Parts: sequence; structure tokens; C-alpha cells
Amino acid sequence: MNRTFRIAASALAVAGLAACAGPDVEPVPAADVAAEIADMYEEEIGARPDVTCPGDLEARVGVELVCEFTAGTPAQVFEVTATVSSVSSDGTVVFDFVETPREDEETATETASP
Repeated sequence: MNRTFRIAASALAVAGLAACAGPDVEPVPAADVAAEIADMYEEEIGARPDVTCPGDLEARVGVELVCEFTAGTPAQVFEVTATVSSVSSDGTVVFDFVETPREDEETATETASP
């Protein structure tokens, strides 16, 4: 199942974002992206997932960051792709994210076999 969400990370809400007059806005720290994703899922499913992101989300439209979390019984790993949709001069970075279950290598191999 793929789902899309939109989050606005502002200079007031997310540490590390600079309120600038120009296009040079600091990246959204990986921990803050993970926390925003975890907040959304905690609200939806009632339990806070442990979300990990490999690095910061660059504050530039179109940039993507793939994060992961595990949820469900049996446990399943999900990938969440955060994509920056807008960056404003006040330091607000708006990003959408889409969640997809990650295929393990065995499932991917079975699917690809003739």
C-alpha cells in the first residue's frame, strides 16, 4: 500500500533550519525528518514506530530521502520516501512522504523468476 502525506517543517518547529532571505536554507536534520514521520504514524496507528533516516534532507525542491521503519505483526519493514515539495525564504521546508512496504531479497527474486 502506498500512502502520501505532506509535512511542513518550519524554522520554529525544526531545529537547524535557518530563516533566510535567500535560497540557502539549512537541511532538515535526519532526526527531525524521522520524528515528523514517527509523529504522523503514531497519530494514525497509536504506536510510535522507530524511524531511521540515513542523512539530512537537503532543503531543495525535488530532493528525496529514503527512511525506514518496522511495524505490524508479523513485523514488516517499510520505506518512507520524503520529497521536498517547497522551500520558502522564511526557512519553511515542506516535504511529502510516501510509504511502501520493502520487498526482501527472497520475495524480489521470486517475483522476478520466470
